[in-house]
Amino acid sequence: MSMPTCHDCGKFCRPVEWKMIYSGVLPEPQEEIYKCAQCVQKNGSFQPQAGIKPEFSCGSITHAAAIRARGGEK
Repeated sequence: MSMPTCHDCGKFCRPVEWKMIYSGVLPEPQEEIYKCAQCVQKNGSFQPQAGIKPEFSCGSITHAAAIRARGGEK
């Protein structure tokens, strides 16, 4: 798995926020984008997509959750 890039600045980063982009064609997300900590401070957090429950649209990534998602520590 490659390191994700920030949606705002384009740099490789350890993301702190995520957002799923739904096109409406299929009932599943078509893209997942991320933001780094500097861009969240500078530009603010992602806003939920209209018509999608906020918890399925965007959120924050904690370090522990990111490790579990990669199959590391429990």
